[in-house]
Amino acid sequence: MRIDNFIRKVNNDNKPAWYKRIILISFRSSLIIWPLLFFMSIFLFDNPRNWILTLIIFGFINIIPLIFISLINFGHSIFDKYRHISIIISFIPLSVFLLFLFLVLFT
Repeated sequence: MRIDNFIRKVNNDNKPAWYKRIILISFRSSLIIWPLLFFMSIFLFDNPRNWILTLIIFGFINIIPLIFISLINFGHSIFDKYRHISIIISFIPLSVFLLFLFLVLFT
């Protein structure tokens, strides 16, 4: 699904406005964090002791935003049936982004 289609789908649904804000903030925060994670993960290759492990960690770090976007899309699709679970799933990327921001700013 393209990004603009997802944002249009979220804005056109009959869901509460506060939920739409949570979804869009979580979605945009995962897109903001992606270039930062990729830039930081390049430095894993400075002096690796184990190439295989370094490649696995590099791949996992760069897949994290895709996992976040999938969680947001899944949470949005189950909102009508399982409202509380959907809200929890939608808060996961936002809380991880805020934790990442806190760690970067205060460590």
